[in-house]
Amino acid sequence: MDTKARHLMTRARTALVLESPFFGSLALRLGLVESSDVETCAVDGKSLFYNPAWVSSLPAPVLKAVYAHEVFHCAAGHPWRRGSRDFPEWNIAADMPINGILREQGFTLPDGALFPPAGADLSAEEFYAKRGKAKPGKPGGNRAQSPSKAGKGSTGDKGKASPQNGDCGGCGNVRDAPPAGKGAKPGAGADADEWRIATINAAKAAERAGKLPGALKRIVGESVRPRVDWRAALREFCAQTARADYDWRRPSRRYSGCGVILPSLRSEELKGLAVVIDVSGSVPAEVIAAGLAEIESIRAQYSAAVRILATDTRVTFDKTYSAEDPLPREFPGGGGTNFCELFATLSDYSAESEPPALCVFFSDLVARFPDREPDFPVLWIATESPRPGRPPWGQVVRYYDVE
Repeated sequence: MDTKARHLMTRARTALVLESPFFGSLALRLGLVESSDVETCAVDGKSLFYNPAWVSSLPAPVLKAVYAHEVFHCAAGHPWRRGSRDFPEWNIAADMPINGILREQGFTLPDGALFPPAGADLSAEEFYAKRGKAKPGKPGGNRAQSPSKAGKGSTGDKGKASPQNGDCGGCGNVRDAPPAGKGAKPGAGADADEWRIATINAAKAAERAGKLPGALKRIVGESVRPRVDWRAALREFCAQTARADYDWRRPSRRYSGCGVILPSLRSEELKGLAVVIDVSGSVPAEVIAAGLAEIESIRAQYSAAVRILATDTRVTFDKTYSAEDPLPREFPGGGGTNFCELFATLSDYSAESEPPALCVFFSDLVARFPDREPDFPVLWIATESPRPGRPPWGQVVRYYDVE
C-alpha cells in the first residue's frame, strides 16, 4: 500500500467532513481501495478506487474536489442509472451536471474536467441524449468535449484496455453498482435505496446547518424522487380506457328465451387511441422507435387500430392504421413547435376520424400549448426535462427515468 496516497485521500475526506457537511457525511460511506489499474479514480456506490500515483500528483484543493465529485455520483444515483447506455458517453454526461454545481460551490476541479454549456440545466440522461444518441455497446457520438486522455484506459487484470479503468471525463469514472446477489444485474443493487436515504439525511443535516445551496437541493431531489417506467405508465393509461363494458347493440342470449332484453358484456377493447410524435427535431429517433414499438405491442394485445399523427408547428402526418398494418418509422417535419393546430385537428368532429378516446404524446414539451384543455385524456411522454415547458394539463411521465 502507498501510505502517502492513502494519507492524502483520508485528509481530503476529513476536509470534506469539516468544510462541506453534505459531501463529508456521504464520503464516509465509501471504502477506499488503492488500485494501479485505475487511471485516476472510480466509484461504484460501495468503494472509491484511486490510483496512488495520480492522487499524489494533485494539490490538496483539487483532490478534495475529486473526492466530492465521486461522492456526488453516488448521491445522484449514477451507479444505478446507466442501464444499457454506452459507458464512456454515460460518464461524460453524468459529469456535466455535477461538475457545474461543484464549480459554483467553489471547488477546484482538475484540468480537463467537463462542464455543461451555460444555462444547460439538464440531467445526466438528457445530456447523454444530446451528445449524439450513442448506441449501447458501441462508441459514442460527438466526443468533442471529452478530454484528450478519455478512452486511454490503463491495462486491467487481463492486459486489455478497459473504459472502466480509464478516465472518460477527467475526474474519474462512475461504474455500475455491483450486483446485489446471485443472478442480479449490475446496477440493480439494493444499495441504491440505502444511498437515497443517506442522501436525504445528509441534505437535511446540511440544510439545518445552512450549508445546502439551492443547486444541490435540485439535483438531490432529482436523485431521490420516485421514478416511473414510461412503458408501465403507457400500458396503464391505455388499460384505463380498454375496460369491460356492456353493449346494448348485442343483447345477451342468456335471457332471450325469457323475453327479457339485456345487454351483453363486451370483451376488453381499446378504441380511439391517437399517438402524436413531435417532429420539431428535438425528439431523438431512438425514442420514436422505442415508443412506436411499445405502441405496436399494445395494439397487438387489444387488436386495436391506432391513429398516428406527427406535428411541429402544424400537422405534418395523420393516418389511421388497423391492427395488422405496419406502423411508419419516419415522418415529415422539422420546424418549430406549436401544438395548437394539432389539438384543433384532434378535436374536429367534422374530420374523417372522430376525436380520440385517449392520446399519447412523445415530445420534449418545449412548445406552445392551446388555451383550452381537450375533452380526451392526454399522456405526455417527456423526452426532456418537463421543467422548461410543462404542459398545462395531462399526465406527464419522463422517458429518461429508465432505460
